[in-house]
Amino acid sequence: FICVNVKTLDFDQFCIDHKFLNPFDDRIIRLNAECARHVMEDFTDIDISYGFMGEFSFIFKRTTATFNRRRDKILTNLTSLFASTFAYRWSKYFSFPIQYPPSFISTITLFPRLRIVKDYLLWRQELSAVECLNLYTINVLERSGKSHEESLEIVKNTNESEKNEILFKNGINFNSLPDWHKRGKILFREK
Repeated sequence: FICVNVKTLDFDQFCIDHKFLNPFDDRIIRLNAECARHVMEDFTDIDISYGFMGEFSFIFKRTTATFNRRRDKILTNLTSLFASTFAYRWSKYFSFPIQYPPSFISTITLFPRLRIVKDYLLWRQELSAVECLNLYTINVLERSGKSHEESLEIVKNTNESEKNEILFKNGINFNSLPDWHKRGKILFREK
C-alpha cells in the first residue's frame, strides 16, 4: 500500500499569521477535508485519507498503478493538487484573503500489509488525541497570561488528568470536543 503524507510547513505560524483560533478552527478543518476530498476524486485509487491539523495521509489501494507507482510523479501531482485546492477554496471558508500560500511537503511510505495500514491509522489517531490535549492546554495557559515557554514547560511536566483539569477549570471539557478535533478527520471511499 502506498501512503502519501502531505504536510503544511510551519502550520503553527500560518495559524498565527491568519489569526485562527489556535489550536483548532473548524474552518481550516473543513477546508483541509475538502482538499482531501478533491484529491480523492482525482486519484480514484485512494481508498482512505486521514487528516489532523495541517496534514493529510492518503492510502492508495494495494493494486494501484497510478503513474506506474512512480514515487516522484505521485508526490508531485498529489501535493500540487492539494495545495492548489487549498488556495482556490480558501475564500469559501474564510471571509478574509489568504496572506500567503502555505508551503506543503509530502512523503511516501510503503506498507506491505493491510494490518500495518490499520495500525498506522490507529497510531495516528492516538497521537492526534495526545497532541490535541497538549495544544488545547498550551492555548488555555497562554490565554490566562502564561508565556509560550511557561506553557510548554507546564504541559511537559503534567500528566493527562492534570491537563484535563486545567482545561476543565477554563470551561473546556476535553471529552465533549468534537471527534475531528481530538482524533482527526478520516474519509473513506464508498464501495
